[in-house]
Amino acid sequence: MWLGFLHWISCLHAPSAPFHTRLSKPSSEAAEYRYHFCSNQTTFSPNSTYQSNLNNLLSFLSANSTRETGFYNTTVGQTQTPENTVYGLFLCRGDLTTSECKDCVSTSTKEIVQLYCPEEKEAVIWYDECMLRYSNRSFFSIMEDEPSKILWNLLDITEPDRFIQLAAKTLSDLVPLASANASSGAKRFGTKETKFTDSQTLYNLVQCLPDLSSFDCNRCLREAITNLSTAFRGKRGGRVLNPSCNVRYEVFAFYQVQAVPATGSGPKGKISTVIAIVIGVTIAASVVLVTLLYCFRRRKARKKSDAINELNSEKSDSILNYHGTQLVLCSHPLSHTTHFQKYTRRNHFIKIVF
Repeated sequence: MWLGFLHWISCLHAPSAPFHTRLSKPSSEAAEYRYHFCSNQTTFSPNSTYQSNLNNLLSFLSANSTRETGFYNTTVGQTQTPENTVYGLFLCRGDLTTSECKDCVSTSTKEIVQLYCPEEKEAVIWYDECMLRYSNRSFFSIMEDEPSKILWNLLDITEPDRFIQLAAKTLSDLVPLASANASSGAKRFGTKETKFTDSQTLYNLVQCLPDLSSFDCNRCLREAITNLSTAFRGKRGGRVLNPSCNVRYEVFAFYQVQAVPATGSGPKGKISTVIAIVIGVTIAASVVLVTLLYCFRRRKARKKSDAINELNSEKSDSILNYHGTQLVLCSHPLSHTTHFQKYTRRNHFIKIVF
């Protein structure tokens, strides 16, 4: 797997609040862990109401992880006690199946509290396949670009200036596609492949939270692309992770690439189809015409043969006396002559040509 031998360095855009973070992942789950953030400004006590509500929230998120949209948010708590209310959501990468999304969300709901943020009221965790976030304050439909994480592939690329310009342009081309999907439940997601060299393809991805407005999605993605293209140059892969959107480019396929439509489906294909039909009809008509001509000439030849036989029958039997007759057809449907051969007992052949 590519990520098995890719080395990454990171540049942290930290919020003003204190935090603690750990980049290592001790367990070997199917979901590929990338980064997490826990705010230590607010914590909860073990066996507290907040912890109970948080556990319920994580269970609800996991139970709803098979939704086709790959996104779900919910709230657990009572309005009378806002200090114990928990808000949370998950977002799966737009190309994943519901089963793959479920696996990632299930992993994240366990690891976030068991490994990374055991007592913090506010936390977010990113994997290659999904993101999970919760807090003691409402953040739904709000564009937030912090905490933010930039990850880079350590391997260099040839022609770095042209490469990063191509990556930035391709990612920017995807922004209108993702930000325009404003209908309820629509995925705010886009991918695109473009050639860097004859043998090297650049793969690009952008994604926003579905509950953002088109304006906020557009702003979030463009800020991320700017940060990505100016932080490190000359690297063959990079990504920006933040709570509201993410962007990524690589020189290997890290998402499910859509099948290329079959050639010939456009105007040129239609013209070729028409030409083929015309040629086929012309050939068929020619075969029919030749067959009819052959049948007509054969019928005419039979009439002539009958006339000759009648003429010969009027002559003496001592001149033409056939005890046995073998009719040999030596003709072809496309030939212009038909030969009939008859033999007598003396093995003298009479050849009649029409």
